[in-house]
Amino acid sequence: MIDNDFLDIKYFGKLPMIIFTERGWMIEANERADEFLREWDQWLEEGRSNPEMSYLKDRNRNMILLLLEKIKETKDKKYIPYLEAWEKN
Repeated sequence: MIDNDFLDIKYFGKLPMIIFTERGWMIEANERADEFLREWDQWLEEGRSNPEMSYLKDRNRNMILLLLEKIKETKDKKYIPYLEAWEKN
């Protein structure tokens, strides 16, 4: 993953930390946005009407914008209650 420019090593003091490269994060953000959308689909199938949306707070802004774009592309109104619940946070 490091050789293919998906991950990199950064040092914070003496401690090494594995981080995403820009290229790696683009892929991971897309995957994570898809996971959130699949999670919402599952909740909707289970009949969850008012899920707790605070878990989306303080997430990477570009990933959140990507999630919103994916929701928009579906043109499915079933997500509106979840978006309204999210807005309250």
